[in-house]
Amino acid sequence: MVIKERLKNKARIYLTIIMICLLGLIAAKPNGLIAFEKFESKDLFIGWQEGVANCTTTLKLKENNQFYIRSICFGDDKTWGSYSLKNDTVKLKFSPLNNRNKYYEFGVYKPIANPHDKIIGVIFLYTSKKDTKPYPLSVYKNELIK
Repeated sequence: MVIKERLKNKARIYLTIIMICLLGLIAAKPNGLIAFEKFESKDLFIGWQEGVANCTTTLKLKENNQFYIRSICFGDDKTWGSYSLKNDTVKLKFSPLNNRNKYYEFGVYKPIANPHDKIIGVIFLYTSKKDTKPYPLSVYKNELIK
């Protein structure tokens, strides 16, 4: 009796089907249906660091002179802008649309003499020229700085 009454309510059936489909999509594709990184230009330089409590910071320098810094720690924070290169120094210019308070002004790349564990160097990010404690990122890909 109860099942017959529930099947008569078409709105409830449609809503249940839609909810099941949406939950299935969330389970199958938790990062979304569209991978937007496929539309971005090629990565020429990747620096990455894991901090406390699995917090990570990733720096990607792209082929079109754009960069992204993504920090994941109790939330996802992605900042971007353009960069210029002079010898082993990367000058970062952040987009005014970013909402971060602390920006890195430049980074200095140092190669490792004996690369290991796919780490080929380190880039030290500085907030200013007076900064005495730069933020180091391990470099895993470098097709940019020679």
